[in-house]
Amino acid sequence: MTNFRDAAASLVAIGAAEIVADPIALRSASMRLIDDEGARSRMAAAAARWHLENQGATARTIAEIAVCLES
Repeated sequence: MTNFRDAAASLVAIGAAEIVADPIALRSASMRLIDDEGARSRMAAAAARWHLENQGATARTIAEIAVCLES
């Protein structure tokens, strides 16, 4: 996640992702999500909201680069 710290942090903050410390914690988190349909649904909904709110980043970046190149 070092290349995507901001994205990862925002996903965690809205409940679309979870940080785990080690393989044992990953297994525990995975099993919890497998067993808990509500938690899975909430996480999926949060991820979908995040995705919608963050669409267009490439177009915005290209527009900013174009402005810089015109200067």
